Amino acid sequence: MRGERVEALEITPHGAAGDRAWALRDLANGKVASCKRHPALLGFRASHAGDDASVVIEAPDGRTFRPGDPGASETVSGILGHPVRFERSPGPAEVTGIDRATVFAGVPIEDMNVEWTAETLPDHFELRPGAYVETGPVLVISSGTLEHLGRLRGAPVDRRRFRPNVYVASGPEATGFAEDQWLGGRVALGREVLLGRLAPVPWCVTCTLPVEDLPRDRGVLRAIATHHAATLGVYGEVERSGTISVGDTVAVAAAAQTSAG
Repeated sequence: MRGERVEALEITPHGAAGDRAWALRDLANGKVASCKRHPALLGFRASHAGDDASVVIEAPDGRTFRPGDPGASETVSGILGHPVRFERSPGPAEVTGIDRATVFAGVPIEDMNVEWTAETLPDHFELRPGAYVETGPVLVISSGTLEHLGRLRGAPVDRRRFRPNVYVASGPEATGFAEDQWLGGRVALGREVLLGRLAPVPWCVTCTLPVEDLPRDRGVLRAIATHHAATLGVYGEVERSGTISVGDTVAVAAAAQTSAG
């Protein structure tokens, strides 16, 4: 679902407080539902009101409800035209369902992942063990990276397409795909939070889907695949928890250098 902009955010050992605290189970295949297979989910907005039990969902028609309310699952199922159920206790090995024909928005499979072909592409993506999040708990993207991608494709790229947990105003000194320079190091967010074990974020159809006033744009994923091996931004593991706020300083510590002898 769409997220919300906040002035302050608690970062826990498992990621942003409230992020993927709940999930929708696809009752037709047992997998975790996502906008990869059900784009209409981006018509809903999820807000976090303080704890995981206080998540509020706004439907496309303006109705609001909480995931635990009676009839909440039926409301979403009716709008999607597909049976789903709210859950908040992930199993040890969750996967999210995909549609092989649409998951890469027309970009050839070999341009997205050299290990897959049309015959070997799985019908799901694995989630983190015991969680509803994907490859990493905190997604960070910088303004410099999106501006660089926009220049390469000749059209602006809006951050809302990526729904990052943290959006960094990287400043004029950042060039190219700025997060590439962070890999192997650590990122300090404000005075408390520290992210490490940074990894590139692979993308799929999600960044091309219509969201809010943004239309469908398959060219976004095509540009990411062409210019940056189908990855954009970084996932970070939480090495130190805390609270971050709009306006906090972001500091990048390079990887330690070692020498033989």
